[in-house]
Amino acid sequence: MSQNDFKDFSAIEQDITIKNLKITQAMWLKLTADAPNHVNIRESHNTLRPWTFHQIRKNDFKDNTLSIKDLPLVYESPVALTKEKKKDLLDMCKYMPQQYSDFYTSLPG
Repeated sequence: MSQNDFKDFSAIEQDITIKNLKITQAMWLKLTADAPNHVNIRESHNTLRPWTFHQIRKNDFKDNTLSIKDLPLVYESPVALTKEKKKDLLDMCKYMPQQYSDFYTSLPG
């Protein structure tokens, strides 16, 4: 890539701002794994209209990372099923292989 290619990209970068993002006017939203900090928006159902590219999060993940270990437990033990739900699951087990039905028979309820 030449220096001119980077100059073109820097012009695009200046347009990327969360201030111009009008989520209520969006008809289509496109999120990609390639750019998890950005969202593409199309303000019309017309597929010939261009996508607009918006930054929705900065790249500094250090302060915003959350681990599963950081979340508090919601329940101390497994939640028991209602008698009706347990009966329905056990009735369903008649129609599946034993290796799968063991899971449902072991559920509390």
